[in-house]
Amino acid sequence: GFFRVGLPWGGGRPPNRPPGAMRISVNSLAGRELASLDVGPAWTKSDVCARLPPEALEGAGAAWVRLLHGCEELAGDATLDDMQVCDGSALQLVFDPAGRRKILTASSDHTAKLWQVGSCECLRTLHGHSDVVLT
Repeated sequence: GFFRVGLPWGGGRPPNRPPGAMRISVNSLAGRELASLDVGPAWTKSDVCARLPPEALEGAGAAWVRLLHGCEELAGDATLDDMQVCDGSALQLVFDPAGRRKILTASSDHTAKLWQVGSCECLRTLHGHSDVVLT
């Protein structure tokens, strides 16, 4: 049969978490968790970045920094609620420390592609994966 694993605080909202808050993780593109944060639905990119530990942005300096939820970017005045971020969601932190403004994407067509940001030019397509490329 089914059983319910008890939560250390008895279920519901964890202690010390404000009402309406949700727990999210911010991960590197390699999948390493950089931070676990209690956030509010009205938070923006600047709110999230301001609460990241300094080591999460080490090497970023004033570089191009992006937060992604799935394929969508959290940018400008967009809120976590606008992006349908919910409790348990993971955001991906992406930055280019050298300011070259390139991004690598993964695809279901078994390729990864390197793009020039701004011009949207595909600089290179990486072939040879035997399955869907997820990260």
